Formats: sequence, C-alpha cells, structure tokens
Amino acid sequence: MSYKQIISYYRDCYKEDSASINLWNVNKLKQEDRLILQGKDELGTGFLPRLPIPEEFAAPMLKRVAMYQRERVLLYARFLFVGKVTIKGELKTVVSPLLFSEATIEQDNGNCYFSTQADETEINEALLQQLLPEDNALAESLFSEETRSASFWTSYFSNNHIEISSLELLQYPKLAQYSDIKKALTKKIPSLLPISMLIFVERSKSSRGVLHELDTIINANQLSAPIGKLFNHTMAKSNKVSKPAKLKYDFLPGLLSGPQKKVIAIAANNSLGCVSGPPGTGKSYTIAAVAAEHMARGESVLIVANNEVALDVIADKLASNFTLGDVSIKAGQKAFLKQLKDYTADLLAGYFADDLDNSPKANEQEINQLNRLLGKLEHRFMAFSQKAISRGLRLSDRRHLLPSAALLRTQRATFTALGSSLHKGIV
Repeated sequence: MSYKQIISYYRDCYKEDSASINLWNVNKLKQEDRLILQGKDELGTGFLPRLPIPEEFAAPMLKRVAMYQRERVLLYARFLFVGKVTIKGELKTVVSPLLFSEATIEQDNGNCYFSTQADETEINEALLQQLLPEDNALAESLFSEETRSASFWTSYFSNNHIEISSLELLQYPKLAQYSDIKKALTKKIPSLLPISMLIFVERSKSSRGVLHELDTIINANQLSAPIGKLFNHTMAKSNKVSKPAKLKYDFLPGLLSGPQKKVIAIAANNSLGCVSGPPGTGKSYTIAAVAAEHMARGESVLIVANNEVALDVIADKLASNFTLGDVSIKAGQKAFLKQLKDYTADLLAGYFADDLDNSPKANEQEINQLNRLLGKLEHRFMAFSQKAISRGLRLSDRRHLLPSAALLRTQRATFTALGSSLHKGIV
C-alpha cells in the first residue's frame, strides 16, 4: 500500500470523526452564501452529471471558494427539513437538509455548472439523531443507495412516531421555491420539502485546515522528507551533498546540557527526530532552544501542538529565556497585527532601535570574543578550584592527624612519669 493510500485513509477517518458542520438553519445564511435551485434537480437523481447555475452566483463563488478553501466549503444540499424542534430543552427553528455533499463549480464555453460525487453523499446524522434519539433502525441502512431517493425518506418518516409532513417530498425532482420555506415555518407540523440548494458554509473548527493539508500532501508531486521517513518512503537522491549545519547554540542566552545540544544537532541535520520524557524534564525549554537556534541560522520554524496550553508554554520560554517574544507569532494572535503596524510606522518615521546599527556578523564576532573570554575564565576557575580542592584535602588529612598526635603526647607524658616513679622506687 502506497503512502498516498494510507494518508487518504487517515483523511477519510478524520473527516468522518470531525464532520460537525453547522447546518441547523441554512435559512440564516447570507444571500451570497446560498443558491436555491429552480425547476428540476436531475443531478440528485443521477440523470445529469452536472447542472447549470447563474453566472452572477458562480463567478464570485469560484473566487471565494479558492480564497477560503481552508475555512469554508461549498455544499450541494437537498431534502430540506423545516420546522421547530426541541434541542437541549429549548424550542428552536430548524431549516436543515437531510443529505449533503461537497460541490465543485466549473466554467465551460462561457457557461457555469456545478457537479458533485454521488458516492460522497452524506446523511445529516446530527439532525436525525435529534429527531430520532431512540431509533437505531436507520443505522443499518445508512450506506444504502436508497437513502438518496425521496421515497425512502417519505416511507421512513410516515411510519415514525414523530409527526412530519413528508408527502410533498414525493414531488422530487420537481423543486419547491423559497416561498414554500416561509409557508412551512408557519405550520405547527414539521415538513420535508423537495428543495435543493448550494450553500457556502464554515467547516468544523476542529478540522479547519487539516483536511486541506492532507489533500495537499496527497496531491503533491514530491513528499516532504519527514513524512517520507514516517512512511518508509524512498526519497529521490539529490545530487547536492548536504553538509552538516554549523550549529549556533553558543549564541543562545541560556545554559544547555549535553543531551539538549544533541537534540539541537538532530533537529538541524536530520529529517526526523523524537524526544520523550516525563513532565518537568525540560522538553518545552528544549523545543524553544531548537527554534531559537534555527532562527540564529536564519531559518524559520513552525511549532505545532495539539492544545493551546502547550503553545503558550513554549511561547513563554521563547520570550522569557531567549528574548524572542517580538519575533514569534502565534496563529490567531490579533495583537501581533497592531504591533506590526506600530513597528512599520516607526520605521517609516525614521525611528530605529540601537540594535539595528550593528550588522549580524559584527554581533556574532562580539559574541564569539565573549565566548572565548568566558572559556578562558572558566578554565582558570577550574584550575583554581582543583588547587583549592587539593589543598583542602591536605588540610583535612592534617586535621585527622592532630588527635593522634595529642594522644601520643599524653601517652608519652604518662610513660615518662611512670618511668620516673619506677626509678625512684628502685633507688
């Protein structure tokens, strides 16, 4: 199995797990975000591969789809449920489709059309779960082609304990009008209307950008080196001989251990690396150090985490330990725009910081001189410390001998006195 097939499988799984698009009331969408189809919907029946749409809607929508392809998605929706439903104890107006799928707009000979993949049609499970909270019969037929026909839903709801007016749906593929939505909203009984529309809605915030990136990886002609390593994909050998990066962790304003320097070397010279450890072992500091070292070599770094707290911790390390708070940007950080505008305005006005007077090379030379001086001082300090330790050990040994000398002097005096006494006794 190729890496593209594996990533496609992951994409489909992620899409299913995070497909929480808000479709509860498409009637609230702006006029430019929706188009109610007129006449007959022969695309939904499979009779036609595409349907024509007005150019005044298609032309601007093409640009908007290209601009907001990460944040929003164009959907082809049909079989509209209209009525009031109790959601979490609150009665709400619901105007939501039973079926939807992603749509594509194309231009052909001056005309505009839209199409969709029939096998990618999805059921609005959030709506059905709200209408039928205790029903499990539908789950068995979710993957049946009959769910795409109006007769399936009409027969299903006619035998359901919820009272829904669904006979009008049998007119499909003949479509109802927008005025029929207004009429249905005034009724006490919910209705199923034969309405098809194009809607431009926001993607789920949890999956925003992720699906787009996965599609980009799948369709890319060349795979990035880290992803290639993850999937054991053989990369094309380059004719260029890559030299080991000249590391600049000595320029960082912080102390680094041997393992942390090794991590920096791995990040600079390898396509993929892994660091693990329990909480409180300095992983966030090491990540910040890796980013700072890359920036010292003129490279940009993207730091990604699965939660906001982890990013905040690393951002704090960059600001407090490496004084890089002004050059790091967090996605969605609106305050940065104001800082950028103020900084640009100061530059245009002729205000420059003192640190801009020196070139980076001059600063590096100064840091190298300071590091050499620091190395000499450390060497002298270590030599002095070794001498002090040796002298302390000698003094310690002498102190241990003092009690023994005192004891010998006492014993000597005792033996001398004893000898004198014996001498007198003999005399």
